[in-house]
Amino acid sequence: MTFSFTIADPRMSGCPLIGCSTGFGTLCGYTMDDIVGRNCRFLVDPVPRDKVDWKMRRHAKDFCEAVRVGKQFRIPDKEREEWMPIGRAGDELFCYQVNARKDGSLFNNMFYMKAWFTYEKSKSQQSWQRSCDGIRDPFMVSFFDRRPVLSMS
Repeated sequence: MTFSFTIADPRMSGCPLIGCSTGFGTLCGYTMDDIVGRNCRFLVDPVPRDKVDWKMRRHAKDFCEAVRVGKQFRIPDKEREEWMPIGRAGDELFCYQVNARKDGSLFNNMFYMKAWFTYEKSKSQQSWQRSCDGIRDPFMVSFFDRRPVLSMS
């Protein structure tokens, strides 16, 4: 199985992608040049409206906004689906959404979003420490798992 992930910067308007693995390119058909500076919505926008999980799309957007402002995010209990893990940390989100590859073919995408924070390196101790002003530079990492879409005839 090829490992597939993207990295986004929630501090920037629209939470654009700033990088991806070669596995992401294999899975979706996009190159690094195709994705950098774009929001992951480009994977959902070409999907027929009746195949889009609008609630999941809102959860992903709300998660990105929470990370941007340094808050925790949890899906309300009444909106949690059976397959979603219970009791997860507020800096991660499991999602499931139909996505479109560059060639237009659809696939079911189960992905995990995780807020990841960088730290400054202390010059005196040469060890990684959290900066004095608290959390710096949030990034989000999404890991993808491809599942085929079943054709309905």
